[in-house]
Amino acid sequence: MDTISDLEKRINHITKEISEMRKVILKFGEVDRRKTEEAWQDLMNASDEISTKWKGMSALEEIQDQREKNW
Repeated sequence: MDTISDLEKRINHITKEISEMRKVILKFGEVDRRKTEEAWQDLMNASDEISTKWKGMSALEEIQDQREKNW
């Protein structure tokens, strides 16, 4: 049977392990968030480039034509 001291040591060990696991999880969260933000920014940049080069009708005009069945 474990003594109180043994149980305290085990609890301290488990607490330390959980703390280390939390640090790892937080690091992964930061990397994922950074990747997501970079991907979004890349998409917005590409969207801006495409918009400046676009020669066709605007999206609004196209949607209106589709609703009015002007195609």
